[in-house]
Amino acid sequence: MSPTFPLRLLSAHRKRRRTLDPEPETGLRVLVSGRPPAHAVAQVDQLVGDDAAGEAPTGTALEFRAVIRDPRDVDVIHLLSPDAVIGGPRTAAGERLRRATAFASHVRRHRIALVQTVTASKTRTPAERMLDSATTFFAARSAEQPTPDVHRTRVIPQSHLGDRFLGYPRADAVSGRAVMLTSGVFDAAYEAPLKVFAAADLPGTTLRLVGRAPAALAASFARSAGRNAGRIALRDAALSDAERVVEITASEFVVIAAPEDPLSYATMMLAVSLGRPVLVEETAETAALATEIGPEWIRTHPGRLTIATLEASVRAMRAETFTEAPRLSSRAPNPVAAMYRDLYRAAASAARR
Repeated sequence: MSPTFPLRLLSAHRKRRRTLDPEPETGLRVLVSGRPPAHAVAQVDQLVGDDAAGEAPTGTALEFRAVIRDPRDVDVIHLLSPDAVIGGPRTAAGERLRRATAFASHVRRHRIALVQTVTASKTRTPAERMLDSATTFFAARSAEQPTPDVHRTRVIPQSHLGDRFLGYPRADAVSGRAVMLTSGVFDAAYEAPLKVFAAADLPGTTLRLVGRAPAALAASFARSAGRNAGRIALRDAALSDAERVVEITASEFVVIAAPEDPLSYATMMLAVSLGRPVLVEETAETAALATEIGPEWIRTHPGRLTIATLEASVRAMRAETFTEAPRLSSRAPNPVAAMYRDLYRAAASAARR
């Protein structure tokens, strides 16, 4: 498969919209918040599948917008983030609520189905609760993921990424190397395990911290790396997909410190797709994932990572022989994309009733 996205992006001239339209005369019209599939794999790629062999699901016309206000010529709106409607954290709370109220009224009045992807568990703001009230279905990545309304939630697992990177350069695993990695900005939860690694007694073990450090913790990350030169290396930069593949395959294992965070969860799936085990805190969601994929690949530890837990986990991992590949067949890209297509159909039907 080519590293670039295999489907042809069609340009629509009206309102400068970009549409991915396999069957425009019969397909549902779905407006998705965010950018179209591009050179870097992201959440939107879960919706379209893998068309390298011409087998991706059809019947849905996907359109992408970074900002969504009052569309009328669509059947379904899929919010990957509510910020596309109500604005980001710099938008005043009152304005966010006003936008959410107007948007909820709009989709009800025009009988447009609203689908929201559930992200990290958090307290819902009044604006988000307003959007929730108008949501037809929520899409969660697992049955264990917290959701605003379990009765309106449909579970669609995150697809594996093994086939996405066929032909990409890979590295041989460096003995003793662990990596913490993100495709965006590190969650603040990564600061504590970084300090744990610095204090742990693990001869021959090194750690690479790869990705952008949050502004508030950039100095802390740099200090930890500077005080432990030779054991901890910091690469504070945004990475391409190709660079992420090399960093992960060059490691012995991957450490996940914030499994509820969407970027961390995506890194976890990328790691096992590339044949590298992950060390992650045990939660209801990661425990279920370990049962599904294999406990030798999703290696959970109780509670937050401590020095004792890290040392014991690494020694146990190195003592084990991997005899079975991660079980990922139920997460193939096209069946996952077909689940989204079916969800859109169900949502559109419910909104019309």
